[in-house]
Amino acid sequence: MKAFVCLAVLLVSCWAEEACKHSNIAQKTEEQVIAEVVRDADHDRDGSITDLDVVQFFVFNFDHNKNGEVDRTEFANQWHATYKDEKAFAEHVFDHIDMKTDGVLNIDDIPLLENRADTDGSGVISVSEFQTYLEAIYAAC
Repeated sequence: MKAFVCLAVLLVSCWAEEACKHSNIAQKTEEQVIAEVVRDADHDRDGSITDLDVVQFFVFNFDHNKNGEVDRTEFANQWHATYKDEKAFAEHVFDHIDMKTDGVLNIDDIPLLENRADTDGSGVISVSEFQTYLEAIYAAC
């Protein structure tokens, strides 16, 4: 019985480890991908991630069916195509950005994302705050 329990624990821990693992088909490091995402998200290159930047980055680039929202599949497919992270990892990123946990990214997620990522309370997400937020998402995997 002890052997069975040990085997079960080992299998579950191996499965959990594989469930979320940063893997990039272009061999990009986490740091490289994060730098690309931050660069792309700061659409106007002013050093902050504004509401407009978020809309331009996520909705314009990821909303393939043009319904004003980005669902998990759209996000994972575009993240994979753009940054070359595996789709399972892209879904992990989506799950952390979907602030309302309703399966879609839309304008309602923006204030919640700002509250989470704006660590200095300035009301604006700086590039460094967004980078730190992405680093935490990658580290949570």
